Amino acid sequence: MPQVFISYRQLDDAQRQRVRDFAHRVRTCGIDVVLDQFYKDSNPGGPPEGWPKWSSDQATKTERVLIIGNTPWFKCYDGTENPDAGLGAACEARDIRQRLYDRGGHNDIVRIVHFDKSDLDHISHGLKSYDWFHAEKNFDTLIAWLGGTIPTVLAAPLQPLVTPAPLIWPARLTSFVPDMANRHDEFTFFADTLTGTVQQRATFISAGTDHGKTKLVAEFYRYGCEVLGDHACSWMDFKSRGTVSDLWDTLALDLGTRLPGLNDRSPVKLREVLRNAREPVLIVLDTYESATEEAREFVHSNLLGELRRTDAVRLLVAGQPQTMPDPAKEAWRAYARRFELGNIPDAAPWIAWAKETYPQIPREAVITIVALTGGVPGATANQLNLLHGKYSAAQLAEMFRNPS
Repeated sequence: MPQVFISYRQLDDAQRQRVRDFAHRVRTCGIDVVLDQFYKDSNPGGPPEGWPKWSSDQATKTERVLIIGNTPWFKCYDGTENPDAGLGAACEARDIRQRLYDRGGHNDIVRIVHFDKSDLDHISHGLKSYDWFHAEKNFDTLIAWLGGTIPTVLAAPLQPLVTPAPLIWPARLTSFVPDMANRHDEFTFFADTLTGTVQQRATFISAGTDHGKTKLVAEFYRYGCEVLGDHACSWMDFKSRGTVSDLWDTLALDLGTRLPGLNDRSPVKLREVLRNAREPVLIVLDTYESATEEAREFVHSNLLGELRRTDAVRLLVAGQPQTMPDPAKEAWRAYARRFELGNIPDAAPWIAWAKETYPQIPREAVITIVALTGGVPGATANQLNLLHGKYSAAQLAEMFRNPS
């Protein structure tokens, strides 16, 4: 029986299903089709040697190879794709390229299949000289090349791919003024993630005690609710409720209207719901250090590990440095950014903040307080609040009269 391996980029669920339908149709023509999805059906635990070696072995040893051609796959072949994206396809593409090189360009083993004409707009230069097949229009010719036989009653034709509705992201809310001193870079980055204009989908806020983390997260969440709407935002504070069950309760209560499937407490269902979401949602996880080990593992597997596939989800995770995930060490590092909050020793942002929050406190008083506290956010804010509550504007002016 002829054998063929199918190499493709896993872009989304609709595309994976389309590849699966095509592979099944080829299989009905007496072809032994090697497809990762078919292998997973028979081996739920995956290959014992791991997916990278399994994929490499298929690309180098299977009798023939079909490439599901599109721009993302060709980028892997050309080595121009983001190094954090399409890792499986990139591995297979390198092996296929080497296999063709070893044969001196004599290619009787690899062909390209495409679903739409536009898929070939950016075909790799090194593959242009070989024939390619439209998955539907040239199906008979493809099967003949593979050495199969089309049965009298063929499996149902491929169904047109239904393109998901595009995500609609809100514009930056310029009228929003965060109630905090400085932290401009952190706020600007977070606000940009909610416009869909940056690749990153997760913001990590790492800070020790008294560094203003709680205040910062509260302002971020307030902004998220204003720009996305309350029904699109969920805030889980692990300080008082730290289990997986608590997280399920919070997500279902806060986002149940926008994402009804959250009531089915299945991790598989959760990932499916988040992947298929077509409206933006914000999930805030605060005091992360208080989450149970099981809860952190749940977040890592079902939220952070899914960042590249959940286009509509934005995450904000905040906690003590020792328990915060480090994106630099993760496969999803291109989709997250971590901020380490430090002191704010420059008096200028405190002066600007106090002018709006405590207008009766003179500039000289703010400078003095910042010098005494070293710009530790919590201590500085507390001291300014004490001055505001204890003294009148006239008393403060007298106490901090500028000698000049």
